[in-house]
Amino acid sequence: MTLSGEIGRKLSPGSRLNGEFDAWILNVASNPYRSVGISKTLLVSGHDICHDVDEGAYRALIDTVTRTTGMGKGVFLSTMKYMSETFARTQLKMWSLQGALETTTADLWQSSLTHALTNDRPKLGLDIIGQMLKRSEKHSMLQVFASLDDEVLVKIPVLWKPYAEDLVSVHCSNQSFSRAREYAVTPRAKDVVLKNIAASIGYRGTPDNWASVMRHMIKRSKFDGDSEELVTKHRSAAVVVIGEILAMDDEAITNQLNTDELRLMAFKLGLESAVESIQSLQVRAKAFMHSLAI
Repeated sequence: MTLSGEIGRKLSPGSRLNGEFDAWILNVASNPYRSVGISKTLLVSGHDICHDVDEGAYRALIDTVTRTTGMGKGVFLSTMKYMSETFARTQLKMWSLQGALETTTADLWQSSLTHALTNDRPKLGLDIIGQMLKRSEKHSMLQVFASLDDEVLVKIPVLWKPYAEDLVSVHCSNQSFSRAREYAVTPRAKDVVLKNIAASIGYRGTPDNWASVMRHMIKRSKFDGDSEELVTKHRSAAVVVIGEILAMDDEAITNQLNTDELRLMAFKLGLESAVESIQSLQVRAKAFMHSLAI
C-alpha cells in the first residue's frame, strides 16, 4: 500500500475506535523519516487524503508531525486548503498561539490566501490576511489581490477595498497600468498612476497632466524604434493615457493636442473605438469652427 493510501485509511472516520491508530501515531512520533514522508505526501496528495477524514485523527497526526519534524509545507497547505474552513480557521489560531507559524514563508501564505479567496472561503482568507499583516507580509498579501480575476474580487470587496490605494502602486510596479487605473478612485491615487506611467515611458520630470504625457508619447511614436516599443512594451500605459485624454472635454483636447496625431496613435495601438471617438471629435470641432465663421 502506498503511503498516501495508508494515511487515508488511518484517518478514515472511525479509525480511532481501536488501538491500531494510537500505535500508528506512536510510530510516526518515534520515526522522523516517516514524519517527513507523511508531510511530503500531504503536500502532493492532500486533496485526495483530506476530503473525508476523521478531523480528530487528522489533528492528532499533524500535531505529531509538527512536534517531530516541525511545520512542513504539506501539513500547513493541506490544512489550509483541503480541510473544512472551520477546521482550518481553528487550527490556524492554535498554531499562532503555539508560535508554530514563525517559519512559515511568504509563498505558503500567498498560496493559502489565493486558495481561500478563489474557493469561497472568505472567513479563512480574512484570518490569513491578519496573520500576514502580523508578520509584515503586507506586500505579499497585496500581490495576491493583484493576481485575482475581477469575478473573484467582486465577491470580496470588504477584504480588498481597504487596500485599494496600495493596490494602485502594486499594479504600477507590475506595469499593469489599466488595472492600476481601475483601483485609482481618489485624486492622489490617480496622480500615482500618472507619475508612474510618465516614468515608464521615459518622461523627464513631473508631468503636469495627461496631455503632457500624451504629447511625449506622440513625439516618441514618430521614431520607428520608439513607435514599435510603445505598441508592445508600453501598450498598457498608452491605452490608459488615451482613455484619460478621451475623458476630457472636446475643447481641452483640441487646445492641448493635435487630434490627427492622437488618432494615429490610437490606430497604431489598435484601439478602434478610440479612433472613432477622435474622428467624431474632429467632426464636431470642424462644425463648431464653421458655425463661428458663419
